[in-house]
Amino acid sequence: MTRARVAQPRPDDAPITLERIEKCLDRLAVIMMQNREHAPRLLPMFKWLEEEAESLRQSDDELAGVFERAERSLRQKAEQSY
Repeated sequence: MTRARVAQPRPDDAPITLERIEKCLDRLAVIMMQNREHAPRLLPMFKWLEEEAESLRQSDDELAGVFERAERSLRQKAEQSY
């Protein structure tokens, strides 16, 4: 007898994070490996999740660049006021 896994409830407003997407990718990869006959139908979902993960990585990198620029600008203004 196999036990059904019960999904943990999450608030509807839980943020979509890179960590959550990576966990989904891992879980989906295992499902696809265990059910190879269904893997071709799941491949578009896997690709979509990979694209979403890459998009979040890119956004994180872009924001890091914005914040670095802001910090540099604030330092320059502080140095000029002395």
